[in-house]
Amino acid sequence: MRKDLAASYDLVNEDLKGTMTRKQWTHGDIPVIFYEARNAKTAAFTVDYSYETSALLEVDLVAKLHTETRPHLLFFVGLKRAGGKKDGRWLIDYWQPHWRPPIPAAVH
Repeated sequence: MRKDLAASYDLVNEDLKGTMTRKQWTHGDIPVIFYEARNAKTAAFTVDYSYETSALLEVDLVAKLHTETRPHLLFFVGLKRAGGKKDGRWLIDYWQPHWRPPIPAAVH
């Protein structure tokens, strides 16, 4: 929810943040789609797959009232263990909405 970008930097794997420094990350121009969810702490999720060093979840978010965004959206959240180690802490390496905007049909 972009409340503490400095803290979120330590939760993200290099696959997502690339070569961004903490200072660059905290400016907010990050590769994470913003979504104001009212259920961020209580969201339901489904595990698509889970292995020793990686996992993929679907998180069901509901928008805050009076926001100009889709009212309900599923997100894919990818996780990887730090350093690829079985005991490494989980880091976010992927965050994308399940929904994609429709592509207009080509007009001939």
